[in-house]
Amino acid sequence: MRPAVATVLFACLLLSLAATSTPRVAGDGAEYVHLASRLAAGQLPGAGESRHFIFYPALAAPLLTLGLTATAAFTILNGLLLAAALYVTASRLHWTWCAIVFAGPILWWLDKPHTEPFTFAIYAIAFALLESAPWWSLVAAGAAATQNPGNAALVGILAVAAVAGKTSLLKDRRFWAGLAVAAALAALHPVYYLIRLGTPSRLASAGDVRWVTLQEYVAVLVDPNVGLLPQVPVYAAAVLAGTLLLAFRAPRRLASPGVVAAAMSAAWLAFVAATATNVNHGGTPGLSRYATWFIPLAVPLFQELDRVLARRIIWMALPAVAAVVLGVWAFHPARPEAVDRPTRLASFLWTRHPSFDNPLPEIFAERLRGLDENWLPVATPGCEKVLLPGRGGRDSVWPMPCAPVSVPARCQVAGATCYANRTKTGYAFVSPRVSMPQAFRLARGATWPRSAEPFVADALASLAWWNMDVRQAGDPDAVIQSSRHVGHVVIWQAANRFFAFAVDVRPDAELVVQVTQEMSVALTIESGPIEGTRVRLRPGLGRQAIRLPSPQPWVMLVAEAR
Repeated sequence: MRPAVATVLFACLLLSLAATSTPRVAGDGAEYVHLASRLAAGQLPGAGESRHFIFYPALAAPLLTLGLTATAAFTILNGLLLAAALYVTASRLHWTWCAIVFAGPILWWLDKPHTEPFTFAIYAIAFALLESAPWWSLVAAGAAATQNPGNAALVGILAVAAVAGKTSLLKDRRFWAGLAVAAALAALHPVYYLIRLGTPSRLASAGDVRWVTLQEYVAVLVDPNVGLLPQVPVYAAAVLAGTLLLAFRAPRRLASPGVVAAAMSAAWLAFVAATATNVNHGGTPGLSRYATWFIPLAVPLFQELDRVLARRIIWMALPAVAAVVLGVWAFHPARPEAVDRPTRLASFLWTRHPSFDNPLPEIFAERLRGLDENWLPVATPGCEKVLLPGRGGRDSVWPMPCAPVSVPARCQVAGATCYANRTKTGYAFVSPRVSMPQAFRLARGATWPRSAEPFVADALASLAWWNMDVRQAGDPDAVIQSSRHVGHVVIWQAANRFFAFAVDVRPDAELVVQVTQEMSVALTIESGPIEGTRVRLRPGLGRQAIRLPSPQPWVMLVAEAR
C-alpha cells in the first residue's frame, strides 16, 4: 500500500471518529486550552498560570485565530499530527505494522486538548527516520521534550544510536545541525521556567526524582488497569512474537541501533512514568496516558521484521485488521473516562485469583473507591482482596463486611499498607513494594466498630467464614430478606448457618428472615452476649421477624442449624 493511500485511509478513519464523538476537555486539557487562548490573543501566560509548557498549545493557537472553538482547534491539530506521522512511518514500514501502531489507544485522544497525540506522533516520526534521516529524528525527539523535559534523554539515546549505526555521521553537518536544534528545543522548557519562575520545570519537584521499585517501574506496561500490554493485546502479541522471531531467525537484528535505541528509550520512559506522583490519573480511557509514549517505540523492531519477512509480511494482514477493529471499539474518542473502576481483567484477578496481582495501592484504592479517593481500608465486594492501612494498632482497620483477622506486625506499622488476599482458610498478607508510601486516610465509617471487632472476629472464625459467602439484605438467596429501623446490615451465610451484623439499631428495629432449616440464633450487643436469650427459626413458616434489642449502636446475630 502506498504511503499516500494509507494516509488517506487513516485520515478518513480519524474524520469518522471525530464526527461520531463530542470533543471534550479531559485531564489537564483545560490548561492547554487556556494557554492556546492566551497565545491566540497575542499574550503570554501569566507567571504560574500553568504547569505545562506553551509549545504544544502554540501549535493550536493559529487555528483559534480563525474562529474555531478550542476543542475543534485541538482536534484538527491532533489529526494533522497523527496523519503526518502515519505518512512518514508508512513510507518506511509495511501498512500492517502501521495499523497495529496507530489504530490503538492514541485514537481516544484525537478530540482531547492533550499532549498525547503530539508526543505519540513525534516519537513515531523520530523512530521511523532514525536510519534514513537521523538529523530529523533528533529534531523530533527534541520537540517531544518541550512538553516533558524528562524525556530529553531520548535525544542523546538516538544520537548515540545513529552514530553507532553509521560513524560517518560524525562528519555530516546535517547530523550536527539536527543535534543542535534538538538540544535547543529540549532546552526551551527549562530555560523558559528558569527565566519566569526561577525553577527549571513546574511538572515535578526534586522530591519526585527517586529510585523506584520494580513494581512501580513496570506498572505502566503490565498493570492490569493502567498498563499498556494487557489493554492492547494485538500490539503486545506483535511485539512479543516479533522479538521471538528475530531472536531465532536473525538475532543480530535485535542488536541493530534502532532496536537498541527503542529498548533504551523504553527503559528510560518507564522510569519517568514511575516517578509521576499520580499513577492512576484521570483523563484517560483507563490505561495510563504515559503508556501511549511506548507504542511508537516498536517501529524499529517492525522495520527489522519487514526485512526478515519480506513478501510473507502479508500474513500480518489479519492481525492488522483485528488491531483496527479492536482499537476503534476499545478506544473510540466518544468513550468516557474509565479510571474509577477496575478493568475486567483486574476484576477477574482480584476476585478469582487475588494473590496474582497486588497493584500499587493508589490504583487499587481509586479503582474501587473512585478517582482521588485516598481512603482506606477498601475491598472487593466479596472481600476476596482487601487493602489495609497500618495504624500502629490504634484503630480497627478491617472494613465491613470483611472478616477481621489478626494481621502481621509489618501490616500494623503506621503508614504501611498491606493486601489481605483470601485463601481457602483465611487471608494471606502481602506488602506492596513502593518507594514513596502514599498518605492514606482512615475511612472510619467503612470499618467495624472497635467495640464490635473482637466479637465479630470470634464469631466468624467459629462459623468458618472462609466457607461462607457475603450477601446483601434483599438478595434473592439472602437469609435476611429485609430490615426495619436499621442503618446497615452485614450478612455472611452458608447452607446451615449465618452471621448478621446490624448497625445503628433504632427503636422497634427488626430483621425479616427466611430459613430452609431450623436454626438457633444468639444475639450480642456492645456490652456483650445476651445470655439466656435465643431466637428459634423454623423452616416452612415463610418470613419470620426477629425483634432486635434497641436502641443499640450495633447488634450481632449468629445462627446455626439445630
